[in-house]
Amino acid sequence: PIESREQFNDLMKAAFVYGKLDPKLLSDDLGYSASTVYRWIDGHSAPHPSLWPRISGWVKLAIERKIVTFETQNERIAEDA
Repeated sequence: PIESREQFNDLMKAAFVYGKLDPKLLSDDLGYSASTVYRWIDGHSAPHPSLWPRISGWVKLAIERKIVTFETQNERIAEDA
């Protein structure tokens, strides 16, 4: 679990900058404005700590979905080869 603002900032940077998750999806799915999510990613602000589990849970699911999509695409490529 995330226990500090620094950890929250690290999660956001890892997920959205390095992991290439779409910030718009987070804002749409959880009801935050896109500008708010971008401020979190940039480290300019952070939501209340009580919201960190909800956001980190969303990130975890988004990464899992991305992995499944990647694996499915690779399986299709292998079948076509």
